Amino acid sequence: MVATARAGHEEPTSTLSARRGLSVIRAARAADAPPTVVRTVVSDSLTALPQRPIIREWLGDALTALPAGRHAAVALVNVDGFSVVIESLGMQAADAALVQLTGRLRTAAAEANVGLARAGGDEFALVLPEVVDAAGAEQAVATIVAAAFGRPLSVHGQVLYLTASCGIALSPPGDADELLRRATVALVSVKRAGGGRATTYEPRRSKAPGNLGLYAELRDALVREELTPHYQPIVDVADMRVVGLEALLRWNHPIRGIVGPAEFLAPVADSLLIEELGIRVLRQACQDAAALTQSHPDVAYVAVNVAPRQLTAQGFHEHVLAALSDAGLAPDHLVLEITETALVHDLSVARSVLNMLRAHGIRIALDDFGTGYATLTSLRQLPIDMLKIDRTFVAGLGESDQDARIVASVVSLAHSIGIDAVAEGVETVRQAEAVRAVGCRLGQGYYWSPAVPVRDLPGTLRQITTGTAAAAASTRRARADSARGTGPVETRRIIELHRAGASPVTIAAALNQAGLQTSVGRRWHAAQVIRVIEIATALGRADAQRDADTQRDADMQRDDAAPRDGDASDE
Repeated sequence: MVATARAGHEEPTSTLSARRGLSVIRAARAADAPPTVVRTVVSDSLTALPQRPIIREWLGDALTALPAGRHAAVALVNVDGFSVVIESLGMQAADAALVQLTGRLRTAAAEANVGLARAGGDEFALVLPEVVDAAGAEQAVATIVAAAFGRPLSVHGQVLYLTASCGIALSPPGDADELLRRATVALVSVKRAGGGRATTYEPRRSKAPGNLGLYAELRDALVREELTPHYQPIVDVADMRVVGLEALLRWNHPIRGIVGPAEFLAPVADSLLIEELGIRVLRQACQDAAALTQSHPDVAYVAVNVAPRQLTAQGFHEHVLAALSDAGLAPDHLVLEITETALVHDLSVARSVLNMLRAHGIRIALDDFGTGYATLTSLRQLPIDMLKIDRTFVAGLGESDQDARIVASVVSLAHSIGIDAVAEGVETVRQAEAVRAVGCRLGQGYYWSPAVPVRDLPGTLRQITTGTAAAAASTRRARADSARGTGPVETRRIIELHRAGASPVTIAAALNQAGLQTSVGRRWHAAQVIRVIEIATALGRADAQRDADTQRDADMQRDDAAPRDGDASDE
């Protein structure tokens, strides 16, 4: 379904869309990339929309050609509560929703002569080449957003009513990156206020009071040790061995519960606080990895994300070595993940720092491969040991031949220069099988496990190994039961695997492999498995209580019918 919608896309008709990021394409071709890889540098594989490099180029063009007394503007449009759609319906349905929204946004943006791009995940960007003032920008954005979100979506038989939050920034300044940063600040302010509306960044507000409040709140969270890494396994797809872990920061908020980094890191990405947070995560991850490798020697490394500001900060190299030394962790057990954004900040400094770290045996991974600037030239100039294929390319595996060719090209590129490739965002059996089929050795995603706290790691590692084996055995039994016509087996299989220690993700994968469906004929997802377990547990308790009550009544009746000692003597 998603592949069909994607194939039907046409190029945007906006005048801004005429420039397709020629400098980025030329850089990719200069590195002798396969044609499929060249296309992914500038075009999102799911929506066929341009990506962030093109947003910057469009803004640069608009700022250069701007008439006196007019402004250029950029709006970031974020889908409210999209994580709920993913958790409830799964990634394929979420992708289908994004494709539908893209079609509506494309039409409305073209009519308004506004550039449309995908800024990442569930976020779009609108580039307005010429507006009179903030009110005009807000009106134009509101019209486009209303056209996309004003009607419900129909996805996999479900009706979705979605809303959006918008952050808008106007020139001056005459710098594309600063405009995007200001739009991000405005968007975060809207989201923190509850979402569902738009706001324009105002410099007079001193970079938005909400940012200052968040900064202070994060400072307090550091003191209270509420910010801790969770760990997502990285798996050898051939034999299901967990070979590594990625440390992902989580905020255990006293009111909101577990909060992901997307909601709190962006506003402080250019502050000193991001350096402090990064060092804290690095040190904790090294300590946790050192302890874990004693009991799980197959787990060869822990991967830690490095923010752009961290990489170029003074003393970063020494901080990394100190974290390893204090934890007693060997340097080759640490992988530092950098994004292309870090390289754009200062490539020469990044190269120098990474070469020093690499000389000590620390490995380097290039994260979100294909979604930003300088990807291919970076492979030539930097000591990269690993490519992490962005989840947007993995999502269509098993559904789209085009996505399979793109991922295969990236894997081939990695192998040709002697480095590993990791497929991120693997969520389904089909994706896992497709990753293996294109020769990608390593995978990561909800198919195996979400990121979990360190205390849950031993159990999670067992579930991935023994749980996956149990899932395969369950698949064979389920097929045999179905062939004998013995009736519904889903609930029994779920409970069996649950008692064997399998995770909901693994259980859902086993049911899907067996060709079993939900009561309404859909594929299983972890949330549905959890619901069945909850219901079965509740029914089990009720049955146990009923049995206990029945047994008690029977015992009382037997006692009433039995002769008393006194009665026997009277006879």
